[in-house]
Amino acid sequence: MQGEAHEPSMKAEKQSPALAGSAASRSVLRFGTFEVIPAAGELRKNGVKIRLSGQPFQILLLLLERPGEIVTRETLRQQLWPGNTFVDFNHCLNTAVNRLREALGDSAENPRFIATVPRRGYRFLASVERIGPPSEDARTPSVPARPPRAGRRTAPIAAAGLAAAIFGIAAWFGYRPASEIGTPPTPTPFISLPGCETTPSFSPDGTTLAFAWNGEDRSNYDIYVQALDSEAPRRVTESPGDDFAPAYSPDGSQIAFYRRTGDTAALYVISTHTWQEVRVMGLDFGPASPAAAFLGVPVAERLSWSPDGKLLAYVDKESPAEPLSVYLRVIASRQNLKVTWPPANSLGDSSPAISPDGRWLAFIRRTAGLLGDVYVVPLTGGEAHRLTKDNSRIHGLAWTSDGRHIVFSSSRRGETALWKIPAAGGEPVSITGAGPNAILPAVSPAGGRLAFVMYASDNVIWRVPLRETSYERRTPERLDLPVRSASNPRLSPDGSRLAFVFNSSRGGELWTSNPDGSDAVRLVSFPKPLGSPRWSPDSRRIAFDSGLSGNWDIYVVAAEGGPPQALVSGSGEDVRPSWSRDGRWVYFGSDRSGTAQIWKIPSGGGEMVQVTRNGGFEGVESPDGEFLYYNRRSVPGLWRTPVGGGEETLFLKDLQWENSRNWVLTKQGVFFLSWKQLRPLERSWSVKFVPYDGSGIREIADLGTGRMVDSGCSISRDGRWLLYVRANEDETNIVMIENFR
Repeated sequence: MQGEAHEPSMKAEKQSPALAGSAASRSVLRFGTFEVIPAAGELRKNGVKIRLSGQPFQILLLLLERPGEIVTRETLRQQLWPGNTFVDFNHCLNTAVNRLREALGDSAENPRFIATVPRRGYRFLASVERIGPPSEDARTPSVPARPPRAGRRTAPIAAAGLAAAIFGIAAWFGYRPASEIGTPPTPTPFISLPGCETTPSFSPDGTTLAFAWNGEDRSNYDIYVQALDSEAPRRVTESPGDDFAPAYSPDGSQIAFYRRTGDTAALYVISTHTWQEVRVMGLDFGPASPAAAFLGVPVAERLSWSPDGKLLAYVDKESPAEPLSVYLRVIASRQNLKVTWPPANSLGDSSPAISPDGRWLAFIRRTAGLLGDVYVVPLTGGEAHRLTKDNSRIHGLAWTSDGRHIVFSSSRRGETALWKIPAAGGEPVSITGAGPNAILPAVSPAGGRLAFVMYASDNVIWRVPLRETSYERRTPERLDLPVRSASNPRLSPDGSRLAFVFNSSRGGELWTSNPDGSDAVRLVSFPKPLGSPRWSPDSRRIAFDSGLSGNWDIYVVAAEGGPPQALVSGSGEDVRPSWSRDGRWVYFGSDRSGTAQIWKIPSGGGEMVQVTRNGGFEGVESPDGEFLYYNRRSVPGLWRTPVGGGEETLFLKDLQWENSRNWVLTKQGVFFLSWKQLRPLERSWSVKFVPYDGSGIREIADLGTGRMVDSGCSISRDGRWLLYVRANEDETNIVMIENFR
């Protein structure tokens, strides 16, 4: 699902009557590091606008008119809440003053600016200077005074005008046409160890590379460093958790990194002189991070220092149900500032990268899974500007050393490769030789070197018997299919055919075959990825989704072949189709209401109907046609609601979000995949079953260890076989390009 972050302008709704037409309304009032421009309704700190409006801003104006004097509560009532306004005055005033104090970074216990005079009113403590009108070149992004949630550590940064941000980007970066971007030389392997090496990061002088590696035994990730003229890496962290995403400080004295242990995470720094590590703070991004399952890496994320070393960009979330956002850690004050505001219906923002001049932040805004686009935003706050409009799988980004371009990994043309786009906007250009399967780029701050990760991984469809009398005898079998990597298996209701998906550098393909994989036929070939095939009840049609148009839409194709027809399209994201039991409706997930919900449309086309109100992503009607079972985006659990409408209730809390698609309905109940952690990055998988009456969960089959792909399960018509997707063992290596520009 996709949406643009937007923060409306929050200027003062009206001036204080005491200031209307006064000299103060045409001048600037300065105290400490703050300036107030009454005519514009603006509060600034060091030239950066602080979001403040309404009564809190008017109270500030009244206090600034009388510095050192008591402004009584009765005066505030008369000025801001006249006699014909019926409110809880005490509550409203206290709330407004608290918001004002938060904007100023003040406190009632130790006031620097606003002191409470018990039972009387308030006094402004600082001296106030009145100066001339504001200069025209003081246009800067704004910082909101939105109060943080209770118990949280953050002070957020909000948005300014999009047009100004775009103008500023173009003016600063100096757009150059794609034809002027040079072609890099052929990449060469740099680190080729057993297992997975990932998240590379250059030292400031470009002579050393830090990275995460899960070791020869693939047990867990630790941080390693290796000089470019060295033959072996040095291990610098040892933890039972997973350490990843190292980032050198600008002076090279520290390396920041994430550590994840189970479902908890934290931010650490380690000294490059003593190799002693310090825990900075805990994080809340939890187990449902957008890239949690990719290549076995706990989170394919990034950390980024500002060039002066005063700020550290990281990702976090304020609650498990909210999307990820980018924050700035102010090193000196230990303050945390929220700098991006992703839409509630997105997976959030990730992979932050601060520009070499310290003025801009690049990041990825994700819509679903690994799908997303590259954005930039002023580091001091402002409207996020979308650079790419592909909504394709994207795996990391980095600034070029001159700050004019952003290198990113994307499947925008099918295969995963590296691209370079002007930071001011423009058409991406592929980096020759950096693909296929190139991800997580890193550029040397000193210039001249590009490092990235190359991977090899295939998805394989397996089946496991469900009717064996002995639990241990249920040995999974691999299907022999004509494509290298297959996913999204769906058996037809009549049991005669299997539908599956193959996404490659050529785009997306929909295939059908016999249930054992023989007699395979390609039905659809698109230049963009596709997925989520679902058979109609009569086994004559298949619905699926694809990003062919630039947005994800719903299509239908005849099972015997022919041109696919678009059933649901538009500017939003429409995904995960399924058929009603009688074939009259097609359900799908959509963000057309502003949040991710389940909708349905007549299978022949017509008016769409919203089904869920409290969140929904992929829904399937029960075999008896009584209930719709569905998941919610980024939230564990399986819900259900009556098909005819009614209460939306949680049916199965044990469905993990990493398995949000790996469940299937039968006449008796729900089969689903589940995992338990054996050790870091090693999970034991099983098939479980719960009847519709919820009488208890039973474990049906042991699938062993490894990595399952969350692309859906299917059960044969006779109930004997369950199909699922497993990833082959992964290998990654770090590759280097010299003389990169």
